[in-house]
Amino acid sequence: MKITINYGEDFFNNTIADSQVESLKKLKNIGFEGLDYAVGRGGGVINPIYLMPREKWVNHFKEQRKMIEGEGLEVCQTHATYRSDFDADYPFEYTQKVIDHYKKEIEATNILGCKHMVLHPITKCIMPFREEVDVERKNDDFFTNVKQISKLKPALKEFGVKACLENMFLFSLHSRHMVDTGYSSPEDMVRYLDGLDCPECFCACLDTGHMNVLWHDVPNAVRTLGDKLEVLHVHDNHHTDAHQCIGLGDIDWFEFVKALKEINYNGNFNLELIISTIAKYGKALAWRYIETSYLSAKAVTSSIKE
Repeated sequence: MKITINYGEDFFNNTIADSQVESLKKLKNIGFEGLDYAVGRGGGVINPIYLMPREKWVNHFKEQRKMIEGEGLEVCQTHATYRSDFDADYPFEYTQKVIDHYKKEIEATNILGCKHMVLHPITKCIMPFREEVDVERKNDDFFTNVKQISKLKPALKEFGVKACLENMFLFSLHSRHMVDTGYSSPEDMVRYLDGLDCPECFCACLDTGHMNVLWHDVPNAVRTLGDKLEVLHVHDNHHTDAHQCIGLGDIDWFEFVKALKEINYNGNFNLELIISTIAKYGKALAWRYIETSYLSAKAVTSSIKE
């Protein structure tokens, strides 16, 4: 199983390495085989590369692929802009502005030689306590997402890319706790993908940390998702969204990889780490943390073998 890692050009190139080639060489030397490459940005902010003439951003991603593959790595999955309903004038909707932009990110994913793009569903419904499920609001969330996300089908089919829906949570200012959304539990994930009813366009991205934040059983989530699971965001925590190295939280990783084996998972073991905090104490320490994270992943993934 390939061990891969989340990769943002700006962070790796400007914070813990003097050049992109240096960062790629270091990741390869550690043992990583691929990247979860950020084609989008967080906070609903559009990456300015896409505001340039088409030829420029297309050539940029062609050059990125050439550089990455030249260092012996590959882009195994990408991450789209989030939140996904980023047109501020029309929340909870994929307007033409949103669709046109995501088509660029889907094409960028294709240019990078990748078939999976992680996408955050729209969040309307939040539940302060899982025992108090508001079925009406949850259904509203479900139908909103199925209607809006389905608008990406033509672009996904055109470029041969799958949108991988990532399980989410929110922080409730009222309860001061992490809370479920309409797309948090493994059962939610199955319902959404069944509702979209297009397995050639949509699959599941299981974020282990997000699942654990809400006290959902992570290995059980793997078994529930079954063949719908094609992409992972792997990180550990003690029920806060810390994005830590395996072993620094309370997820049962050996049971997790056992579950992956049971469903014949054939995707990558992709680490999604927050490195910026430790990078404040020096580049060398950041790279040591990345290496330790790789070794922890290697230790648990080796248990998949007979």
